[in-house]
Order: sequence, then C-alpha cells, then structure tokens
Amino acid sequence: MYINGELATSVVVPYGTTTIKTKALAGVSSITQIELPSTLTEIKSLAFDTCTNLTTIKISDTSDWLNVDFESYTANPFYYSNNACLYIGDSKVTSFFIPSGTVMKPYTFYCCKGIEEITIPSNMTREPNKNAFSNCSFKRVNVSSISNWLSNIINGLLYGADLYVGGEMVTSVVIPNGQTTIGDYAFYGCNSITSVSIPSSVKTIGSYAFYGCSNLSQVIIPDDSQLTSFGNYSFENCISLRSFTIPSHVTSIWNSFYGCANLMEVCNKSSLNIIKGSSDYGYIAFYALEVYNESSTGTQTTTDDGFVLYSINNKVYLMEYVGEGGAITIPDGVTNIYKTPFAGNNSITSLTIPASITAISGLSDMKTLQSVIFQGNITSIGAYAFSGCSSLTSITIPASIQTISGYAFSSCDALQLVSFMGVSNYTGTLNLFGNNYSSKIIKLPDIQS
Repeated sequence: MYINGELATSVVVPYGTTTIKTKALAGVSSITQIELPSTLTEIKSLAFDTCTNLTTIKISDTSDWLNVDFESYTANPFYYSNNACLYIGDSKVTSFFIPSGTVMKPYTFYCCKGIEEITIPSNMTREPNKNAFSNCSFKRVNVSSISNWLSNIINGLLYGADLYVGGEMVTSVVIPNGQTTIGDYAFYGCNSITSVSIPSSVKTIGSYAFYGCSNLSQVIIPDDSQLTSFGNYSFENCISLRSFTIPSHVTSIWNSFYGCANLMEVCNKSSLNIIKGSSDYGYIAFYALEVYNESSTGTQTTTDDGFVLYSINNKVYLMEYVGEGGAITIPDGVTNIYKTPFAGNNSITSLTIPASITAISGLSDMKTLQSVIFQGNITSIGAYAFSGCSSLTSITIPASIQTISGYAFSSCDALQLVSFMGVSNYTGTLNLFGNNYSSKIIKLPDIQS
C-alpha cells in the first residue's frame, strides 16, 4: 500500500472511526506500526490478515483496548504480527491492570506477547472459553486471593508465569477449607508453585489442574480426604514430584501423571490395584521404585556442594546436580544414579564415582566432562551410560567390571582410548561406541598363560 506515493509502514486510523472492517488492511505487509483511536469499538475478522511485519500497536489508554470488540481471534492484530507490542505514546505496555468490574471481551489479549505482567480484579466477568488470554506469555499474574482465583479460573493464564497474591509470589498454595473441587486448568503451567495443600473437603481435581507445574515437589493430602478422582492430565509433567499419596476414597485416576519422570514412590491408601512400573491408573506408578500402603518413607536432601539426594529403603539415589561444576565427587554413600542427573551439564570437567556405587548409568550428555575416576569395584556400565560426553578423551575401566552394555560410549566424539584393567569376569559386549567406532582403541590387559 502506498500513501502519497510512498510505501506505507505506519497507519493512523482517524479519530471518530468506530469499526475496522473485514480485510481492511489485509495483505499490507509493509505496515510495521498502527495507531488506533479511542473511538474504536469493533474490529472485524481478518482486518489485519497477513500483516506479519506489524511490531507496534499504539493506543491512547489501556481502557481503549478493553473497549474493543474483536469479532474473532483473526480480528486481533496480535494474531498476525511479528510479536507486536502495545504502546501508549512511545511507552511500551509491559504491565496491564484490568480495572475492577471489567467485563472481559473475547480475544482481547489473544497472542499478545509483549505484556509481561497482568493484574486480574476479583470482580472481573467474562464469557467462558472465549480465549481472551490465549497464547500469551505473561511472566507474572496478580490475583486478589486463591479462593477468588479458583472461582474464576482463566484457562492457560498462568502457563509459564509466577502467581502473586497481595504482592507476594505464591510458592505454597493452600486450597481453602470447604472447597470441593479444583477446577480444570486451575494452576496449569504455573512456575512459582512448589507445594500445594489440599483440604479434606476437595472431592475432585480437574483436568490439567496442575499440568506442567515443573517446580511442584510436594502435594499434601490429609488422611481424612474425601478426594475421589483425578482428572485427565491433572499432574502431567510435574517433573519435581518425588512421592505422592493416593487417598482412601479415590476410585478413578485418568491419564493424570504421565511425564512425572521423577515420581519415585507412591503411597496407595485406596482400593485401586496400583502396581509398580504399570501405566494403569494414569501412569502414577509407571516411574516408581516403590509402591506402599503406608506413608512415604523417603527423604530428600541437598548437599552443600549441590548434590540432590533421595534416601529410601537403605538406598541413596543421586537425583540431580545443582552445584558449580569443575572437578566434582559424588558423595560417598550414594548407591544409585537415578535417570540422568547431569544431562546437558556444561560445567563439570572431572567426575569421581565413590565405591558405594557399583552400577553405572545415566551419565550421558555431560558435554565438558574430560575424565572419570572410579574409586571402587564397578561391576556394570549400562547402555548409553556415557553417551554424548563429547569431551571425554580416555577412560580406564576397573578389573571388577562384568558387563558393559552396547553404545555405552556412543557419540563420545573425542574418546580415543578405553583401557580395561582386567577382563577375567567380563561377559559384556565390546560394541562400546555404536556406529562411531573409527579411530577408537580398546586396550585389554596382557593375559598370562
């Protein structure tokens, strides 16, 4: 589109305009900025179709934006834009306060990426399931109270955000006594939550209620809980959960715990037949090491040098490493490496493994690891155990080794030499490198006749 012979990059909608009609500016890909008048009350579908270079939407006041009726999600200029942001004058709107008593219209913030903080009043009303806040990227959501939030849940609003009540970030959610249900999407994807206390009055937990709450590590449910059902995906991908108690009245668990990859122990007080390793009942015990009928016995600790340990049944599992890296030593007394506690670490250069560990697994993708020291009698190294440790140049295997599973050192690009101190007990494979075996050397000890 050209205005006075020049390619239009900025459009000012005249004051007095009340409606922007369907496809009014469709295909005008040159537009990077548009200024909307305070008189505007309606935008029709596809009004900004393919305006993909739009970066700036100027308004005179935030209340003007709340007054606009968007006919559909395609009416909102954010939908087509290149992460466009709202501006009042030349000031970018990063925090949006919704006034008390606001009637929220559909699609108002659809695909809005620039606003980082939003405040929801206690008496806001809206049409349910009309996507007023869909596909946003809020970092902070302010609400008046947990009770009010539970009675006016906005689907997806908390995803990737921290929740604040009264100016304080919420890490421990206490569901109010008397609450009978935790609704669908109640805390969906909320970053800040680390624990939740559910009173005995709650009977159902809705679908996606705590989905993707990646920092949620503790769910407290009392012995006299009346809880009967967990909705679909209610705790899916809560990767910090270590243990969970199923109350006595529970009769249904839908696909609720898939992706809870660190859920090590389950206390089952219900009549459901929960079996360790089974995908039944929403994967709740799929990742579990133990299923009990009594309360959890496991304890989690973090050492001063950053090792997250979980103790259960006379075993100590290394769960995670949050230290500074360099040359590190796994604490003596650790018996098992759980999954991949160092995966993707780019700071560890040397790893010492204590004698209390005899089976090695889950040390993959330690990109800066250059050396490994075994202090004890290692008997087995699992499949892909050191896979992707691309800086490891050599490793010496103790004579106690009995088995090394295939591909244990696959994608270890710098690894040239694997030395065995002894092979008298060894029954494992020599296919240590997978398909990447060119220029690799396996050194075996001299065998005396």
